[in-house]
Amino acid sequence: MSVDYSYRDIEWCHALHYKAGDCLCEGNIIVPDSMDDIAKIICIKAYPSVSDRKCENGRISINGQIKVSVLYIGENDSGKLFTLNTTQPFSHTINAPEVTEEFIPLVIPVSCSINHTLINSRRLRTTANIRLCASCYKNNRTRVLSTVQGAEVQCCEKSFTSARCICTKNIIISDTVELTAGKNPITSLLKHNVRVSDSDFKALNNKVIVKGNLSAGILYCTDDVLSDATLTIPFTEVLEAEGVSPSCITNVSLSVADCEMKPETDLSGEYRMLDVNVILSVCISAFMKEDVTVATDLYLPYGALDIATMPIKLQNGAKEISEEEFFKESLTLPSGAPLLGRIVDTDCRISELTHSSSKAEGIAEITFMYLSPSSSALNTYTARLPISHSFAAEDISNVRCSVNHTGYAITGDNALEVRLSINFDALCCENEEVYVINECSEKEYTPPKRHSVTVSIVNRGDTLWNIAKKHNIALSHLASANAVDENAALTVGEKLIIPR
Repeated sequence: MSVDYSYRDIEWCHALHYKAGDCLCEGNIIVPDSMDDIAKIICIKAYPSVSDRKCENGRISINGQIKVSVLYIGENDSGKLFTLNTTQPFSHTINAPEVTEEFIPLVIPVSCSINHTLINSRRLRTTANIRLCASCYKNNRTRVLSTVQGAEVQCCEKSFTSARCICTKNIIISDTVELTAGKNPITSLLKHNVRVSDSDFKALNNKVIVKGNLSAGILYCTDDVLSDATLTIPFTEVLEAEGVSPSCITNVSLSVADCEMKPETDLSGEYRMLDVNVILSVCISAFMKEDVTVATDLYLPYGALDIATMPIKLQNGAKEISEEEFFKESLTLPSGAPLLGRIVDTDCRISELTHSSSKAEGIAEITFMYLSPSSSALNTYTARLPISHSFAAEDISNVRCSVNHTGYAITGDNALEVRLSINFDALCCENEEVYVINECSEKEYTPPKRHSVTVSIVNRGDTLWNIAKKHNIALSHLASANAVDENAALTVGEKLIIPR
């Protein structure tokens, strides 16, 4: 009896995920001649972004930049505030033994903290700790045995996921927004904070439509009066993304890479307008899932086969998870700190973040700028709040956090209550290693000598299939000889007759 084999080619994505690695970025900031010496630093913040990433044999090379913003009080003009902005490059390498040049990487900054040392009144040194996580993808093509005629074969349906698009794009959002009625005009813009407050996307053929809103908080002076405002900036962008289609499993993540703001005059000549230019970093990953019938085991009754198998590491699904967690904490200012009067600005950032297979933990660093009741001097208070979240799914990777909302209530002269709403985003992957048959052929067979009656005693884990395969007889013959169904469950110690 001849055996007919049917093969087919499959495409499957080999995905490698690496936990966050720390990257140090150090640099010096010099006060320009046009600005006062530093009397007191009010706050210093860092905004990292990745500009280039490359897979090499055994490592992932990353280049990026960190934008540092410093708000300080000048020495020469008591109480006057100044802002320093500078950009510093960084580079980092993640050890990735399995990675080759064929892999396409996605790298995301998931948290950032920064410390500083004031060297003198016109120079300070900063040290930023940037936490980066990376995922690498490569498509493989493999021939698998699909169906067999003339032999005993076990088949199953397997889902093979291939990458259709892995890329990072930048969106430039330019808009002019106006301060709301009742807000003071801008004499000097001191500080701004921009985040993505909400977003959505739609996958089309080779395109992705991304839309949402940016929330921009600003701190500014009107003459010598401190003011603050919150602005909303809507955006809709169409991005080219070759390989994406409506039938793909598509994930899109957004983060603010850079922002510039410049005050402009309105029709009455007052500086009540802001020219805003924001660079959004957009990570796009799209996968196509295909269900394929593959042969997982076979043998030739009263014959012999040469079989070659190979392992495949399947990512059976990669979906984006976004879960919200609320935190509430009572805070007390340190002893000797100026009393709380009016809070003029809040800034909350994730300074540390780690994760296991189902849980994320980190630190939310929240800075309050406030005026005390008896003084016009600006004060700051920074609290480090522990955050954690347990995901409903297992096998999560690429965890990152974004602050949805920061709320507070002053509960005393030196006490306040903080409320945070934080989004925990992660990639959930169902990974599986399976062995597939990719080569099969008949070979010479010498029938074994058998007694007229052979009895096999069932051991733990035995099935009718593996007993028939062991004795190289047809499954149907074994089932018929013992008057049982081919899929019947066996009892340990049971005796089966093995027909000749």
